[in-house]
Amino acid sequence: MKPRTTVILLIVAVVVFALGWIVQNHNVTKESASLRAGQLAFPDLAAKLNGAERIEIIRQGSKVTLLRKDNQWLIAERSNYPALSGKTHALLAGLASLRLVELRTTDPAFYDRLGVEDPSKPASGSTLLKVFDGGGKVLAELIVGNKHASPQPNLPDEIYVRKPDDQQSWLAEGKLDADSDASNWMNHDIISIDHAKIAKIDIERGNEKLELVRNGDRFELKVPADHPPLDSNALDQVARALEFVSFTDVKPAKDEPGGPLASAVFTTDDGLVVTVKTNKAEKDALWVTFSVSGSGKAKQEAEKLKQTLEGWAYQIGSWKERALAPTLNDLKPVNGPATASSARAPAAAEPPGNGTTVGK
Repeated sequence: MKPRTTVILLIVAVVVFALGWIVQNHNVTKESASLRAGQLAFPDLAAKLNGAERIEIIRQGSKVTLLRKDNQWLIAERSNYPALSGKTHALLAGLASLRLVELRTTDPAFYDRLGVEDPSKPASGSTLLKVFDGGGKVLAELIVGNKHASPQPNLPDEIYVRKPDDQQSWLAEGKLDADSDASNWMNHDIISIDHAKIAKIDIERGNEKLELVRNGDRFELKVPADHPPLDSNALDQVARALEFVSFTDVKPAKDEPGGPLASAVFTTDDGLVVTVKTNKAEKDALWVTFSVSGSGKAKQEAEKLKQTLEGWAYQIGSWKERALAPTLNDLKPVNGPATASSARAPAAAEPPGNGTTVGK
């Protein structure tokens, strides 16, 4: 082959390669041309966030839909239970401040390495984040990929991202917690009342009624008056039943599963009254509903608790049954003698006599 022919063939090959590259990237130039490294991913989003009414987060078939109503964000998949306001605001603020840093691949074959592949695929590792206004118009849409948390708290995280209608992927900087697990959008801590404030507890379980009252720093069982020795630890557990209560699942109260188990009324020394009704469902799952009232100093606290608790049924740990719905038998010592000051003194031992064996 002549040298001149070789040169011509090389030139033709370079031209063909260049044309192929242009054709391959033709679809991305429209969207990417207006974006440059250092720019915000959504330059105009901050001004539109006041109109945001719905957020959708989808990952591997798991979906969270957040709806704004009366300036409060609710979780559609949990019957519109309130979402963590701080987490929702942080997500929107993070999306509005997300900054593009460096261009990455436009080749779909390499998307999975960055976690920005098609979110609709079952095995996809990406997350699709959408923000809508009240009319259903998309304000922002982003595929969120792999992220690397900054080792220093004052520096932004690094995240791979891609817009669904753009082949161009980016390395971006910012904080973006696009969590598709509805459970992680709820505040699971629902009530906590210091046991030292509890003055009286009334419990009904079936035909059995228990009344516990405070005596100094301990509780005594007043009803029934005639009772066997009791365990001070068991009594203390009942007094602490409303400390640091958290839930694993939530439903509207009208949809509470299971059947009635017990009712416990906790009265504090400042006038707060919390009634806890327990239901037992399949596999011993324990569900509770609350009703709250208060007078005097406790009125304001009662109103706050009512807004949070009433109208909902919460699934809590089954171990809470012995604290919220104890029977008299649950209050007896498990092993050994009673340790409670409220334990009734045992009858005096009969003196030995004919036919009586001492110690037997």
